[in-house]
Amino acid sequence: MTSTLISIRDLSYSQPSAAHAAEGGLVKILKDIALDIPSGQTLSIVGPSGSGKTSLMMLMAGLEAPTSGDISIAGQNLGEMNEDELARFRRDNIGIVFQDFHLIPTMTALENVSIPLEFARVPDARKRAEKCLEDVGLGHRMDHLPSQLSGGEQQRVALARAFAVAPKLLLADEPTGNLDTGTGAIITDLLFEMQRQHNTTLVLITHDPALAERCNRTITIRDGEVISDTTETRHHAEPVEAAQ
Repeated sequence: MTSTLISIRDLSYSQPSAAHAAEGGLVKILKDIALDIPSGQTLSIVGPSGSGKTSLMMLMAGLEAPTSGDISIAGQNLGEMNEDELARFRRDNIGIVFQDFHLIPTMTALENVSIPLEFARVPDARKRAEKCLEDVGLGHRMDHLPSQLSGGEQQRVALARAFAVAPKLLLADEPTGNLDTGTGAIITDLLFEMQRQHNTTLVLITHDPALAERCNRTITIRDGEVISDTTETRHHAEPVEAAQ
């Protein structure tokens, strides 16, 4: 039986807003979200801009705190952790890939991938980081700074870094949003291949219907609420031909 990795109950999230002063100065971004995500599942979250997709991801990452409700990941309630405990939990359990790569500009590709391994006190962190970069096809670019890499290469480094500590959960926010179609297809294939290799639970935020369909479950959020939740028997992330 597949276990539940993420359990979300009655989750609401609001932020201060001068435009909503009549409502107590708060804008409700997420409203009473309830969601269970099994281990190993690939889940896409879709919806219009401003619907709350990224806020939900930030809450799953423990980077924002809910206004009310609970998020538990791997049996741990994020709301019961302090900032230090959350940082350690993210280090050991969660990888994050952003649209804008978020690499440290003054560090080489190898150093960027080594950071989470060193924080986790993994033995032979440098050798493991080298292997991670080789796995994404960048064995020849390890000593290059982000500014010396193409967008696709930077996102490969970001993928290598995210998967370096074999996280239980990978959160990806528009991972191909800053890439051209051909490069995006290559990165997408790599993302799903690494997810399969590690059996990582993947939560993917995207505006791209074709990318969403490569996940075996899709939820749609609108105005802070889940309006549909579709699980289909899909062929596991069939590769897309990159544009020539």
